[in-house]
Amino acid sequence: MTSNLPKREGYLDDLINHLQSYSGYDRQWALEQAKYHYEKELFPLLLLRLSDHVPINQDIAKQRIIEWSQRKDFSKLCIDYFLDVAMTQIRLRSIDEINQLIFYKIQEDTSYFKFVLISSQGKLPRALLAYAVRTKCINHEGLIAWSSKAKDQLVRALWLNSLIENQNIDALKKIG
Repeated sequence: MTSNLPKREGYLDDLINHLQSYSGYDRQWALEQAKYHYEKELFPLLLLRLSDHVPINQDIAKQRIIEWSQRKDFSKLCIDYFLDVAMTQIRLRSIDEINQLIFYKIQEDTSYFKFVLISSQGKLPRALLAYAVRTKCINHEGLIAWSSKAKDQLVRALWLNSLIENQNIDALKKIG
């Protein structure tokens, strides 16, 4: 992901520092600059600014995410930063419109969702699996098939539990 404008060295670091600043004016400046810099490192900070205590900063963060959502790779970005996305749900100041947009975009790219679910280990694939089970955005049979190939043992547990529940003795014998 690249910016549309030439950057001086350290500019991204400056934006990140300003987005994390205690000053609402600094955060506002950085949010306005983010319009010209589509950098994946800024995404979790934009999500954080959705719950900024300064209303103008919330509005600008919302505008930036809406602008970014028009990009082709936005759904991948949402999946890669799903743990940060999930945190927006539990914040005091949350923007439902943006949450719905992000979750819609996540559901749009099932091939990348599957790739991350199968090939990753740790909190991210587990959170994605919990989200898929809770929202039923992916059919249960598909999730079971994907989880059978997963690297993460807790994701694979969905498949094993399904075998046990369905008393699929032949499949259980093949694994054990």
